[in-house]
Amino acid sequence: MTTALAVDITATALILLALLITCAVLYDP
Repeated sequence: MTTALAVDITATALILLALLITCAVLYDP
């Protein structure tokens, strides 16, 4: 695994996590 690939995967995971948190906050009554 190259460093660039690891960084890309990490960035993608952080973005998905941020989206999940945003959705959870927005849909929380």
